[in-house]
Amino acid sequence: MELTVSILQTTVTDVAGSNVERVISMASGLSASDVLLLPASWPGGDAGAHALSELCLLCSDIGVHLIAGAMPWPAEGGVVDRSWVINDAGDSFAFYDRAHIFSGHPAESFQGGTSPLFFSIAGVGCSVAIGYDICFPEYVCSIGRAGASVIFVPAAWPATRGEQWEFTLRAAASAAQAYVVACNISGGSEGSLHFGRSIIVSPWGGVIASLGREEGVLTATLNLGEVERCRGDMPLGRDRRGDLYRLLRF
Repeated sequence: MELTVSILQTTVTDVAGSNVERVISMASGLSASDVLLLPASWPGGDAGAHALSELCLLCSDIGVHLIAGAMPWPAEGGVVDRSWVINDAGDSFAFYDRAHIFSGHPAESFQGGTSPLFFSIAGVGCSVAIGYDICFPEYVCSIGRAGASVIFVPAAWPATRGEQWEFTLRAAASAAQAYVVACNISGGSEGSLHFGRSIIVSPWGGVIASLGREEGVLTATLNLGEVERCRGDMPLGRDRRGDLYRLLRF
């Protein structure tokens, strides 16, 4: 079984309408892909509901699934950092709210989500982890053990923590024994410099493909048999010691 994924590494501006137009332009010609992935902190200056509606039309027009990055979204009791999943018929059928909120960042005012998301694309088990989520290996490992073969990671990862980016993603893929497909913003956004470097990582933790700092599209076809081979050759799920971990207190 195979899944063809395309990352749309884009800059994000505060100019209304420009971000949706940029994404639609970048997505043209990608109808051969099964799923597209956008970064976090999207759509910038565009209204979230309007952007989501336009993305639904895009998916319907070209017949692809899309992980709509992550965007501030109103929810009961506050605002969440939400990633919508759109199918190839143009329906936004699922969403994930970022679970881990960065208390060390004064601008983080989101409320945390309370559950992971699992869904299927072309028969492949998938999940979403947004940005800071990947810094928690026990969470990413649990997603993999629960059945995700591909974990999509929309991010707005700053250049100031650039050294952590690839290392953390490769570690996440190894822990989950799943493909990790990560899309980061490029260029400046909301006063911060984001350095792109979107990346696709194998279940073994090896880099399959990556982008540089500039805007661009990255496409790769994932062989899902590699997930089963990795989990069979290195049975982390069978060998983990849950009885021991429960003894640990923090």
